[in-house]
Amino acid sequence: MDLRHSDIELLGQILNERAGLRLASEGEFGLTLAMRSRMQTLGIAHSAQYLSLIRGDGKDLELHRLLPLVTVGKTDFFRDARQFHAVERALFPKMLDRARHDHRPLSLWSAACATGEEPYSLAMVAVECGALVSEVQLQASDINAEAIFEAERGVYSLRKLRPVSSERLSKFFVGEGTSAARVTSEIRRMVQFEVINLAEGGFNAPERGFDLIFCRNVLIYFDPTTMVRTLERLFGALAPGGYLALGYSESLYRIFNGFELVEVEGSFFYRKPEPRAAPTPPPMRPVTPVLVPRWVPRPRVRVTEELPAIAPAPVAAPPPPPAPPSPAPTLPPTPPAIPHRLARSVELIERGQFLEALDLMRVLVQAEPEGLTGWITLGNLLSVLRRFPEAFAAYDRALQVEPLSAEARFFTGVAHVEAGRSNDAVQELSRSLFLDGEQALAYYYLGRAWETLADGVGARRAYKNCLAICQAQRPTRPYLAHYPDLPKDPDVLGRAAQYALGALH
Repeated sequence: MDLRHSDIELLGQILNERAGLRLASEGEFGLTLAMRSRMQTLGIAHSAQYLSLIRGDGKDLELHRLLPLVTVGKTDFFRDARQFHAVERALFPKMLDRARHDHRPLSLWSAACATGEEPYSLAMVAVECGALVSEVQLQASDINAEAIFEAERGVYSLRKLRPVSSERLSKFFVGEGTSAARVTSEIRRMVQFEVINLAEGGFNAPERGFDLIFCRNVLIYFDPTTMVRTLERLFGALAPGGYLALGYSESLYRIFNGFELVEVEGSFFYRKPEPRAAPTPPPMRPVTPVLVPRWVPRPRVRVTEELPAIAPAPVAAPPPPPAPPSPAPTLPPTPPAIPHRLARSVELIERGQFLEALDLMRVLVQAEPEGLTGWITLGNLLSVLRRFPEAFAAYDRALQVEPLSAEARFFTGVAHVEAGRSNDAVQELSRSLFLDGEQALAYYYLGRAWETLADGVGARRAYKNCLAICQAQRPTRPYLAHYPDLPKDPDVLGRAAQYALGALH
């Protein structure tokens, strides 16, 4: 079998043009394996022949068969328990009430459903929230036609059903032999499956739009142009006030600004803002002859800086006689600035004088209780000293100051990694990346956490994202808080991610 490197590169360009698939340099090996597999199946001996096929009349069918070999189609029932907890406890009850009030069905879309576990999970939760089959319009799509066929069958091995509780198994599944089970006909009727290439569009939304779209672990494969174009379509497909659910390692930070990032029951979603209604003018009142000044409430304005008071216009007056010179007042000494004291703590930390630095940091946060950087640095120092309960208390205080601080979330995740609390590390690092998706270090530590949890797919994805950022040399905002021996050189970090990827193969 003859596979030329130039043909593999051309195939990568075709995938980018037609599916928006962005393959990093380390992804070329996987593309080669996928191309070889398809050539063996089709009985093609030369890579140039395969390129002719994927450019020819049957290009769409062959593209749909190739893509699942290049991308990761892993999915599970109720994957990301936090998201489904938020959907069950907060989103579905509110959405269902609103849909009933508007006399319409609850509209949902699983935009990359693979073999159907995700949309069936959504359907089960909807029923558990009190929805009737007729009250839910649930669409599910994937680029892989074979996966859609399996999803429509709704038959799963007992191994795939491990995340499903015994109560749900008895309620929503029927036995299929001794080693599998089938989703009940009631749940299957709630889901409409179809083959859709998100990069090309072509999907239709209900007239009002979807209430909730799940589009997990798809955008990470797209190049920036395709990602923005797809996000624009998803945004347009959502109803005002509707929610978009993404995967662990996906963030719209600096990519697409249309959504509002919201936290629901400990999980992050992107919400399409509702249009603000124009204020209704007050009714006209008859003029009264009583000239009493009326108090009118002014809109509240958030003050961002102190403005000098406007003095009344000066009245011309004869100049006063010159006053005798008086001695300048003696001012009290200026206290040391907070940044200077933080720099002193950093100096002590770098010298290994951790206890002295700890004393100084405690004084600093007491003097500046709203100082975000001080609380995070204190948490980092306590984490290095392995005083984790105190460290997490400091990080919690930092998040009280700024709940959407990507930096506070990141260092909290690092502390969880060091404490061996990998599940908590994944949660906090994912939150940090939702807030700022350009953090190579956050992806690296997320890879370590996934690796500890024996999730090779999650670890590879995180390390690849880390490597892509390092190789692109994209400028990122440095962390303000201090953590000793934290790798900052993108070349060093990129090599570490590459070594970690190699060890996973």
